Amino acid sequence: MLGEEDRADIGDATGFDLLGSDWRDRLELVDRETRRGVAKEVNSVADDQRIPQPRAVENHALRDLRHLLRSHCTRMLTPNQWQHQAEELIAQAKSEPTLFLIDERLESGRTGGLLIQHALPTASQGCFFCILTAEVEIPNEFDDWQSMCRKYGFSPGQVGIVSKAHLTGDQLGFAQMLKISFTARQVSDVRERLLAAVRDGVTEALHRFEQLDMPVLTSIVFGSSNVEGAWELETMFRVVKAFIRDSLDNRVYGDQRVAAAVREIAEPASVWTGSDERLKEFAFEIQNAERYVTGDYLSERRMALANGDLFKVTNTEDATNLWVLVAQPCDLAIRSDGTRSASPTHLVMLPIEACAQEPRWANVELQHYEQSSDRRFVRLTRPAYVPTIILDLAAFSACGKAVWVREREAFAVQAVGWERRANKVFEQFDSAFQDHGHVDNARLGRITEGRLPAAQNPDVHPTVVGTTIEYPIRRIGRLRERQAEAVLQAFGLALSRTAEAHDLARINPEASSSS
Repeated sequence: MLGEEDRADIGDATGFDLLGSDWRDRLELVDRETRRGVAKEVNSVADDQRIPQPRAVENHALRDLRHLLRSHCTRMLTPNQWQHQAEELIAQAKSEPTLFLIDERLESGRTGGLLIQHALPTASQGCFFCILTAEVEIPNEFDDWQSMCRKYGFSPGQVGIVSKAHLTGDQLGFAQMLKISFTARQVSDVRERLLAAVRDGVTEALHRFEQLDMPVLTSIVFGSSNVEGAWELETMFRVVKAFIRDSLDNRVYGDQRVAAAVREIAEPASVWTGSDERLKEFAFEIQNAERYVTGDYLSERRMALANGDLFKVTNTEDATNLWVLVAQPCDLAIRSDGTRSASPTHLVMLPIEACAQEPRWANVELQHYEQSSDRRFVRLTRPAYVPTIILDLAAFSACGKAVWVREREAFAVQAVGWERRANKVFEQFDSAFQDHGHVDNARLGRITEGRLPAAQNPDVHPTVVGTTIEYPIRRIGRLRERQAEAVLQAFGLALSRTAEAHDLARINPEASSSS
């Protein structure tokens, strides 16, 4: 607002030339005393001429950033100051690790990404760069981070990104993004090393399996499978997994570089910065997959019954309930003669109940079963006894539902080594029809009261339509081994505390009085 004559006089008084067009840029680079002297003279001349001083426009993000970092040694630099001091500051970062927060949108068309791009080639390990931007919304930080890395040619971990929305809202989010940004390089390195170890480990394991000669392989797979009552392909798979696990243990746990990187990541990762709502869905998928097998997976492969199988049952009042199968694994193993060890006619199932808080009765919680406000608990003190043949039907079914159709061949289950067992199940249902002769209106009653088994508690009554028998029970999944074993052990302990004698291999539902 001052004329050239006034500017010249101020220049003579302060020793700083205000006549050139680049006076703003030059003023940013002089020492603080010179800037204060120029400002004092300018304000004095303006007051004499009654020129109102322009009101400074407050930068809310800058104010909040200063407040957030008030306990740290901070310096504010303009782009021109950065340009002249960058080399010095980067050199100092070798002994004093420094965080460089650079605004993405700068004056004269410059961007923070370009400034960082020019600084990276000379940056030391003590330099941490992060772009501060108002153009990124919090829910899109991760996606925009990847886009910005591609735009400027950054690799993950070289440069972070933080939305300015964190400065005025959730300041823990600001710290969280810094933490993620500055550990990304090490996390990426650990992931790449782990993937390489897995690839090499699987290759090595498959080579070891391939080197087993025919006599050894035949003895291990077919000889032991016949004794154990296991399907031969499952035994082969167990051998391969054992080789893979051994190879991965040697490669991953023996890599000191991975261990060092993990320790480096763990230190900042241990600083609590709140939970990220966006990650809950991904975390649940991992946690659920770690603990449960889906019903579709079991049905597509006609997987044999196993301890921990989950069933959905519709009772006589059309209400659905969840149940989990608890049985000793040896009782479920298929033998070469098509019968089970101890030939149990019934298997034990425990109810699964939804509760907001942990109940008082003996239970095992099924964590991460579903995303719900309620939690799921297995009730250990109310076992039900369901005929084994009904659960067999659910295992044989392509949809997981216990359905039998007369004169339908059992070819579908041959692929999983169940042919003999399936034939016996189908023969038992077929004989029930043959005993009652031709179709009449009383068939349903005679079949359910005759040789066809009916479950007791939970009520599982069949529907007979023509030559089709259907039970309202469906296998919907399975607990993975560790969790299934935990439920089985807890059930055994619960039974022992009731001072009741139970032999899980030989169950007589009619005589049992447990509740």
